[in-house]
Amino acid sequence: MSLPSPDNKLNLLLNRTVFYPLFIAILISVTLSACGPSKTIRTIHAGGPLPVTGVLSQWPDEIRRGEQLNEFDYYVTNDDEFVYLLINFKNNRLYQNALRFGFTVYLDGDTGFKQSFGISYPAGILYALSPIPGARKSYLENPGWSSIPENARLLQSIDDEMHQQALIISRSNSKAPIIPVPVNFNNLRAQDLDLVMNRAGNVMTLEMKIPIVGTRARQFAIDPKGNTFLLGFEIKPPTYEEITGENPAQVAGDARQSNYDPYGRSRSGTTQNISNPALFYQLSETYSRWVKVQLADRRK
Repeated sequence: MSLPSPDNKLNLLLNRTVFYPLFIAILISVTLSACGPSKTIRTIHAGGPLPVTGVLSQWPDEIRRGEQLNEFDYYVTNDDEFVYLLINFKNNRLYQNALRFGFTVYLDGDTGFKQSFGISYPAGILYALSPIPGARKSYLENPGWSSIPENARLLQSIDDEMHQQALIISRSNSKAPIIPVPVNFNNLRAQDLDLVMNRAGNVMTLEMKIPIVGTRARQFAIDPKGNTFLLGFEIKPPTYEEITGENPAQVAGDARQSNYDPYGRSRSGTTQNISNPALFYQLSETYSRWVKVQLADRRK
């Protein structure tokens, strides 16, 4: 059996050091993302209005039909006017990513396309840092950034106010960009959309009350097709290129096209590597889960 030539050895090394990390990151993203709803959830009628407290024990026993995922458990029910959704996080990594990057719940009714109506809650630390030039990049890239007293105070302020910050996503067609818009909590509640967040240590519970049918007084509503709608859960970090300015695909191309001598030394000196692999992997962890929800018949 012949041994690989120095050039082949180099190609193997490049594949491992450049393409293999890219492949793993892509694989992580694909693994965490579902292509579409894999099951249908059928709710049990709540019998009447429910208090929105973020405490599952305040739901009647007979409607506590939960769905268990590795990352969180969620419960869905409805009365004649509202859908109630309660989410219990149990995976610390996903919980921390939700705090950093925001957690979006999509409730797509009769639009015929995904991500038409969504609620980002919590909005996330990165969203709160976005008005400050360079803050998002420093927060993600510099492990010591959070230890600087003024930054620590800023993060504590963001943490304290996180339960009162929400974003709404509303698109009329699938080609429109996804642009989350901040909405005042008082305005949400004036339109009968209510959100509650309970946090204790590494545990977070979210509860949402969303109008089923939109009216002039209830502009943020599901408007399901018949009695069904798509329910999606998403955590989507910014791209690595957005934060660092590096295009990983271009980096891989540069490395592939560089000229090396038989000892693996660069002749051109133009080879680039990903400068922060840990950040690259972190920003590749898009989380997405979808199910179809069939509402219990309304009793009006």
